[in-house]
Amino acid sequence: MKTNLYYKIALLVISMVLIFSGTVLAEMTTIEGKINGANCVIDKKMCPVTPKDPRLVMEVDFVLSASGGKYYFLPNLSRSEKTTLVNKDVRVTGDLQGISMVVSVIEEKTGGNYQEVWNWEKISKSLSRGN
Repeated sequence: MKTNLYYKIALLVISMVLIFSGTVLAEMTTIEGKINGANCVIDKKMCPVTPKDPRLVMEVDFVLSASGGKYYFLPNLSRSEKTTLVNKDVRVTGDLQGISMVVSVIEEKTGGNYQEVWNWEKISKSLSRGN
């Protein structure tokens, strides 16, 4: 009976080590590109040009379009945040998982320099303090 308990504990410990080692080894990736409508990028159609473009309402979601035709979904950003950055040059840093990126920082290119416009760490700190 004790042997069975030891196996269960060992299995639990091994599982926890594997789970936590995967999260620790997750590497932050930075990708430069533009935020565009997912439908227009995937279907290779005309994309909305500005945040006031009427075609914007037809887009269900938005992606980060990178060089070489690659695109990445940004699931932890709100739709309103994505629409304010439509067709702007951005640099996005986050945890890349296939064609999705959990965003940590977004920087917008203005005048040749990048300015931080969204930072999850700062947002979460302000929420935890109640500010």
